[in-house]
Amino acid sequence: MNKIGIIQKMNFERFATNYQNEAVVQKEIAKYLATKIQEKNSVLDLGSGNGALFDSLHTKPKSFFALDMSQKMLDLHTKTESVFLINDSFDNENFWQKFKNVDLITSCGALQWSADIEKVILNISKKTQNVALAIFTDNTLASIRSITKQDTFLPSYDKLDLICNKHIKNINCEKISYRLYFNNKSKMFKHLKLTGVHFGNRLDFAMAKKLYKEYPMDFLEFEVFIAFN
Repeated sequence: MNKIGIIQKMNFERFATNYQNEAVVQKEIAKYLATKIQEKNSVLDLGSGNGALFDSLHTKPKSFFALDMSQKMLDLHTKTESVFLINDSFDNENFWQKFKNVDLITSCGALQWSADIEKVILNISKKTQNVALAIFTDNTLASIRSITKQDTFLPSYDKLDLICNKHIKNINCEKISYRLYFNNKSKMFKHLKLTGVHFGNRLDFAMAKKLYKEYPMDFLEFEVFIAFN
């Protein structure tokens, strides 16, 4: 697992319960992505977390495989006879070698954490050509990074579009922007902490203070790449 993946696993393990209550944007993305999913018998959800996508599906598949590297997140996932929980990473080649083919592979706000996102999408394409993916792009929290001068590991929309069209047939790609508003800055930055989300290096105290003072908006911005067929 790459360094970013290890840090994010620690964040989600630590804030799993809070994430369930605070991940407003992620839930909205899951609801939207679910509208792009046609009825399938078997579905693999990569980075399933607490099951926001499964909960958003109007028609549940006969077999739903929920993969997440955080066991604490999986513990919060909806459990039925058709749900099979897998505590593993989508960056793990051994998982892909052992896992069977499915009718559809989904992922909602998780693949941006991959150490090699093209390799993951290539592995997806070998199991099925039917996908429904939502991936945060490098324009997410861009205003924060403009103040902190941080680089981001998040992929660009153009890069994701290129990768998906290279490996997945008849793919449709969309760009969606979200704004999450807050009454004050304290609630805004507490939200980032409780969701365990960061898209750059952890800030030291001086930079965190500077960000709190200079951030000019009452919302956080998110940009999401959507791919489906």
